[in-house]
Formats: sequence, structure tokens, C-alpha cells
Amino acid sequence: KDNRSLSYPVIFYLLNGGRDLMNHIDKSVLALYRHAIQTDSDIGEDVRRLLAMCGMLVAYLDLKENYRVVSHPKGMKYQLAQKLSKVLSTASLTSDERFLEFNMVRPAWLSQLASGLYLSVEKNTQVKSVKGVLEKSNELSVSFD
Repeated sequence: KDNRSLSYPVIFYLLNGGRDLMNHIDKSVLALYRHAIQTDSDIGEDVRRLLAMCGMLVAYLDLKENYRVVSHPKGMKYQLAQKLSKVLSTASLTSDERFLEFNMVRPAWLSQLASGLYLSVEKNTQVKSVKGVLEKSNELSVSFD
């Protein structure tokens, strides 16, 4: 830590220190993630860790901006989940591979929010909680086959 009253994790500065942070995450981390899942690359686990670090970073920045609710549409958590959902919906994956990818994403809030956005856009199904998933499990299992 230097003399500044506030400092950020190194990843913040690697992603250009807040100047259009989501764009930099999209063009670097999510592009690398897209490549890793489409080519079944050995770097997939490391890229997921990098994605998780980005998730924790945007959660911290959202907290500073008072966007505490995970699904706040103006928050960066929501924007990251939207971009991740788009990556997974456009990737050439089977439904089982997509399911596994959604489950391997961390932090858990990012996985939940991105999969919920995926279901709402791709399957026209609104799922807002685990209870909602359980209530619609028959409908969802048929739609993913």
C-alpha cells in the first residue's frame, strides 16, 4: 500500500483502473473465457478464477456506489452477469456443458444471476430464487432436453 487513502486490488489496475472497467473485462477476461470454453482449453480453470476475481472486484465497487442488491440493473454485478450470460448463450456448447459452466462460475451470486438472465432471455422463463427453480423444475428439465 502506498500513501493514497484508498487503493484497489492489482486486477483493478490491470483492467485500466476504472476507466470503462466493464468494457475492459468484456474485451479481455470474458473474451479469454469464451475462447477457453469453446476450445476446451487447459486454461479454463485459471480463466474461471480470473472471472471470479472480476466478480469480487465489481461487487466491491458496487458496494462503494451503494448498489448492494445483486440484481440492481444499474450495478456492475448485473452488467457482468448479463455479459457472462451472453457469452454462455452464444458459445457452441451442449445444454449439459452449459449447465456445468454455469455451475462452475464463482462467486455464487454471479452464477445465479447469469443463469437466471440466461433462462429469462433464452427460455422465456423467469426464475428469481431457488424456490422458483424447484417450482419450475419439470418445465425447465423438458425445455433443456
